[in-house]
Amino acid sequence: MGELKTLKDFDLSSPAVQSLMKKRYGNRVPDSEPVISPVDMFHSSELITVVNH
Repeated sequence: MGELKTLKDFDLSSPAVQSLMKKRYGNRVPDSEPVISPVDMFHSSELITVVNH
């Protein structure tokens, strides 16, 4: 659900993101790791409304 991208497709330059990436991956950030962003999931044509209040 959503377009598959890699970590290198995103702007990860903010200090907060850099800190989190260092905690998670150390000095070996997997730039080619496939990911789907929450925004891409939200805009996916596969997303449907189950209950509408």
